[in-house]
Formats: sequence, structure tokens, C-alpha cells
Amino acid sequence: MAKKDKLRSKRMPYILILAEIILVSFLLRYMFTIDRLIFSDTMPVYQIVIGLLTLIYTLFVTVMTVNAMIGIPSARPTSWRKVIRSSVFLLITTGLTNILDGLGLMAYTDYFPTWVVVALFALAMSIMFLPSVRRYYTPPFYEVPPLKRWVMYAVATPLIGAESYRLTYDDKECPGDAGTVCDVPSEK
Repeated sequence: MAKKDKLRSKRMPYILILAEIILVSFLLRYMFTIDRLIFSDTMPVYQIVIGLLTLIYTLFVTVMTVNAMIGIPSARPTSWRKVIRSSVFLLITTGLTNILDGLGLMAYTDYFPTWVVVALFALAMSIMFLPSVRRYYTPPFYEVPPLKRWVMYAVATPLIGAESYRLTYDDKECPGDAGTVCDVPSEK
């Protein structure tokens, strides 16, 4: 099979459909929260402010979830990183919203118990770290980086270093800067 055919035959692992379903469930969770925010003209000002802050937060995480969900089938490493970062952010903010809601500082109605939310986020993140999923998000013509490199990529470091982009010709390195044509002798 030619290299172009190998590139075209790269299919999304079926387990990623489960990750998309998990993200859809969280999207529904946030949409139900928006539905529960009701404002009336007889509410005290602080409740209106709390409701507006809750609405802004809910809209922000909804956009973040949709953005992560759309990128899943793209096979780009940045989409993988988006899903991981979104899951970590949403997991942290879920804990914060539960604390703030308990203190009365947020008008957040959660339809899922907290342990279910944490379990689903953990499942979504573990799916993204499966070897078949990491292989799917690895750029063409590269070996699948080790798990440690993927974890570091989720934080901040590049997945594929710049040194791996050096072009070689005839099994030897090209002298000079990048972009130099090797088969043309340099003028001296």
C-alpha cells in the first residue's frame, strides 16, 4: 500500500465516539442549567448578579465543550490537547461550582451527582490516552510519542520537536540553513 493510501485509510477509533457521547452529555447538562436560570423583576439584585454570573460561566463552558467536541474527528494533535484541557478545566470548575453553590454564591443546578461527573470526565480523559487514540492523533510519518510526551503536550510542550523537522537528502544532512537545496553546490 502506498504512503498516500495509508494516510487516507486512517480512521477514527470507535472508542472516540464514546468520548463524543460523554461531551454531548455535558453539553446537555450545561443547556439544562441555562434552562433553569429564571430571572424576574421581583428578584433582589444580588440574585440577579449571581444568575448572570452563572449564565456567563455556563455559556463559556458550553462553547468550550462544543469546541472540543467538534475537533475530535479531525485527527489533529491540537484537537486532542483541546479535549484534555477542556476536561481538566471542566473537572476543576465542576468542583468549584459545587462549592460556590453550597455557599449560595452561584445559582447552579446540577442534574448529575458530582461523583458521576467526575467519573465521566475521568473516563473521557482515559479514552484520550489510549494507545489507539494517541496513534490516531499522531501526525503522519512519525512514531507515536511515549505517554510522558503526550502528558507534557497537554500541559505546554510541543508534541513533535522542531529538530525532527530537519530534512535529509540521500541519507546525509543538508549543509546550511533549512531550505537549502543540497544537490546544488554552494558558490564560494
